[in-house]
Amino acid sequence: MANEQYAFLTKDNLPTRTTWQAAIDNSPFDLQLDPKMNVGIDSGFSPCTICGAELGIEIDYDDSAEFIAQFSEIAPGKDCCVSFR
Repeated sequence: MANEQYAFLTKDNLPTRTTWQAAIDNSPFDLQLDPKMNVGIDSGFSPCTICGAELGIEIDYDDSAEFIAQFSEIAPGKDCCVSFR
């Protein structure tokens, strides 16, 4: 079963891959992002390591006003979304 996570952000303040990995490292998730991952630019398949297994995640970046407007109540002031599957 797939797990999908959304991160609502501001385009002017996107985290770097290093910052995101540091936050993951401080969580209970055993996930290593691709060292070449470029947040806000990359989309589609991205290799990663989950619990020691070499797998991948799907990354999508969406900054369309129509999409963001659907989440204005839970993500006020945000203007883009990075989703991970």
